Amino acid sequence: MLSSILVFCVPIVLGAVSDPTPKQLYELATTVPPAFCNIINNPILGTVSSPVYDLSFSSFSPNPRQLDPILRIEGVSKKYLDDTQMVPITITDELEWPNEVAAVPDGIFSLPLVWSASSGFFMTGKDDGEIALMSMVNLDYETAEPVKITTNPDGILWYYHRVEWMDMNNDGFVDAVTERANGGGPSANVTQLIWLENPGSFQLTPNWETHVLKENAEDVMFRLHTMPLPNGGTTMAILSSGFYSNELTVVWSDTNDWTDLLSIKSLTVDTYGWYFDIEIVDINMDGRLDVLTSTWSQQGKPGAVLAYEIPTDWMTQPWTRHVLQDGYKSFVISGSGSPGTAQCFRPTSDVSTMKPYIMVSGDDDGHAYVLTPDSESADNWVYTQTTIYKGTGTIGAIGVQDVDGDGYTDVFIPSYTMKKIVVMTYSGM
Repeated sequence: MLSSILVFCVPIVLGAVSDPTPKQLYELATTVPPAFCNIINNPILGTVSSPVYDLSFSSFSPNPRQLDPILRIEGVSKKYLDDTQMVPITITDELEWPNEVAAVPDGIFSLPLVWSASSGFFMTGKDDGEIALMSMVNLDYETAEPVKITTNPDGILWYYHRVEWMDMNNDGFVDAVTERANGGGPSANVTQLIWLENPGSFQLTPNWETHVLKENAEDVMFRLHTMPLPNGGTTMAILSSGFYSNELTVVWSDTNDWTDLLSIKSLTVDTYGWYFDIEIVDINMDGRLDVLTSTWSQQGKPGAVLAYEIPTDWMTQPWTRHVLQDGYKSFVISGSGSPGTAQCFRPTSDVSTMKPYIMVSGDDDGHAYVLTPDSESADNWVYTQTTIYKGTGTIGAIGVQDVDGDGYTDVFIPSYTMKKIVVMTYSGM
């Protein structure tokens, strides 16, 4: 199982691309198995009007003696058409089993470019994970020094998959929100939804104080999202796709005071299966945001790509579930499943009013797919699936972005088992 994910959402005009399969440019051989690709804006190399992106990918091995690197191809916007220039450089190998790597939002720290990495998994020797921050400015020979902001006073071996950012105690300093788990396989021993308190600094400092919000439902992937209230106001909520709990949940504070544990409320939206990841997007283009998620085929539970409509009164009304695609390869034993991440994306920049395509990683079935809507009607949730890449072994989180600003989306598919990144584009189709 690949233990993380990544996503983008967008539409396309019917008939604009008759075949939703992007054109393959080349296969980039890597010295380590690539797990999670991410396209990260580099404000040092680019500008707001002309962004330049880096390609990052993490790698890990179950071998406790083997180091697990995070790698970067800096300025991939200017290199990706020439595979000879696509040379990954190791940023760090100091983390155990790095999962999602992402840019920290601007303004939280005084440095112009900080990356976060969530790490760890339940396998012995890889189970002491952390949330780490890395300055990407003036790297000495392209290596970064991870600053660990998680702590472990009780000696529990936690692993982490994602971190997002919000000022939880209204002190003017932005805090880190994350989920973590201990143990794994068929079920985790304990899981927690937590936030890490910024100690009041715009510098990278270690050992932030941990605040536990909830246990044993939220465990792996989540998103922060502002939700409407019946009184016309809003509240920040944490929407989680529970992998071990098999629960899709919403957690919020009744008073918008996350330091008051009595104000913390939660809602279980559905219990369809092993939820993998989650994105908040307008899937059917009706002007209302929906939840895009997927479930992993394992131990008799179905593998599927799912959409949930967020109702107006989301605390009391049912969330309508739509199965966009199912029938993925079934895995009867724990540790393998399909599909992985589901991401919305726009093949071209000139189509902003039509329904999105959806990029799907097959995870342990070794394939990559694109889902296309059968109709532009907001009430029609039928999609057709096209296999855009057939491989073997495991496919990681797919990077999707127009990296060179030509108006066409580019695709980076990490083939973990085959040790390569398949580079594709919608340009020239």
